[in-house]
Amino acid sequence: MTPRTLVAVIFLAGQVVLVVASQFGAARWFNWAPHSSQVQYTIVASADGRPLDAGEVSRRFGLAATGWEAHAVRNVQDIIVQYARTHGRDERLTVELHYSVNGRPGQVWTWPADAGR
Repeated sequence: MTPRTLVAVIFLAGQVVLVVASQFGAARWFNWAPHSSQVQYTIVASADGRPLDAGEVSRRFGLAATGWEAHAVRNVQDIIVQYARTHGRDERLTVELHYSVNGRPGQVWTWPADAGR
């Protein structure tokens, strides 16, 4: 087997492992797994106690304030957490992510985790 073929086999085997693993995990960032979930969501956020409008939410997170995502809801949560821990770390940022996966009853996820309590 040539080195080039070996690299291709390792790459494709890695993709198979990631696709299978993604079916049992929450995030699906780095693989070719099928998009088997559709997430309808609304992001409600405030910074330093001031509610953010839709444009501010979009600029901060790079996501529409209300929209849908063809990936797992964990991907949306990861984007929010990444912003909160980096660019938004000096703000008192609170976020409520209202979402529904594949038309199921809605749920709410909050950042920080204890913000909804």
